[in-house]
Amino acid sequence: MLPPRFRHSLRLRPLAVATAVATVGLFAIGGLVRGTDSGLGCSTWPTCDPGRLFPSGTIHSLIEFSHRGVVVVVTLLTTLTAIAALRARPLPRSILWPAVLAFPLVLVQAWLGRVVVVRELDPWWVTAHFVTGLLLILDVTVLAAGVTAAARPSRPRVARSFARLTVATAIVVGALLLVGTYVRASGSQLAFTDWPLMDGRLVPALGGAATPMFLHRLLAAVGSLLVLWTAIRARVAAVRDPWIVRLTSIALALFVAQVLVGAANVWTRLRPWAVVAHVALSVLIWATVVALASVATRRARDPDG
Repeated sequence: MLPPRFRHSLRLRPLAVATAVATVGLFAIGGLVRGTDSGLGCSTWPTCDPGRLFPSGTIHSLIEFSHRGVVVVVTLLTTLTAIAALRARPLPRSILWPAVLAFPLVLVQAWLGRVVVVRELDPWWVTAHFVTGLLLILDVTVLAAGVTAAARPSRPRVARSFARLTVATAIVVGALLLVGTYVRASGSQLAFTDWPLMDGRLVPALGGAATPMFLHRLLAAVGSLLVLWTAIRARVAAVRDPWIVRLTSIALALFVAQVLVGAANVWTRLRPWAVVAHVALSVLIWATVVALASVATRRARDPDG
C-alpha cells in the first residue's frame, strides 16, 4: 500500500493538473487579447461596459470577455484545490503551500487586471499584471509537478548540479519574459526592424526603446543556450529520468519555435498571429521550465519524490 502522502497526492493530482492547464490557457488567451489589441475591449470592470455585464458583440469585447470568463474558471479551480489540499493533510509543505497560495494570487491578478483597464494599459501596470501571472503559473505548475512526482515514487536521483542548472534556466527565462512584457507594453517591439542583427549590428547603440529590446534579445540568446545545455545534460546523465528527458525536449522545441516566432514578429511588423503565438509560446515555455526545475530539485533532494 502507498504511504499516506502518496495516496493524498493521487487524489489531489487531477485537480492540481486541471488548475495548471486552465491557468496556462488563461494566459495564452491573454496573448490573444494583446495580439488583437483587445485589452480595452471591455471598458469597465467587472462589467464589460457601463451598465452591461456581457460584451456588446464586437470582436474585441468578445475576446476580452472570454479572458475574464476563464479567470472565473481558474478562480473556482484554485478554490477547490486549496480546499482539497487542506482536507488531505498532512501533506508536504512543498505541496500544501502552493495549493493554498494559488487562490490569493488569482485575486491579486484579477485586481491588477482591473487596474490595467482603469489605467488604460499603462506599461508598468501591464507589466505588474503579467509578473503576477508568471508567479501564478509558477505556483500551480510547482503544485502539479509536485503531486505528480509524489504519486510516482522510486524515481532515480538527479545530480544536484543539474538541478541547479534547471533553476538557473528558469530564472533566466523568467527575466526574459519580464523584459519582453515591458517591451510589448511600451510599444518597443520594433525598436530594431531587422533580425537577428539590431540596426545592422550585434551590439547596437543603446538608449530609449533600444535598451529593453536589446536586453530582451540578449536574454533570449542566453536562455536558448541554457535550455539546450539542460537537454544535453539530461541525455548524457549516467541514469536517465524519462520524465526529465521529456521535459527538456519539450522546452527545447518550444524555445526553437519561440525564436522563430520572435523573428516573425519583426519580419511581419507585428502581425496579430505572430504576436499571439509569441505570447502563447512564452507561457508554455515558462510552465515547462518551472516544471523541469521543480521535478529536478525534488529528485536531487529526495529520490522517492
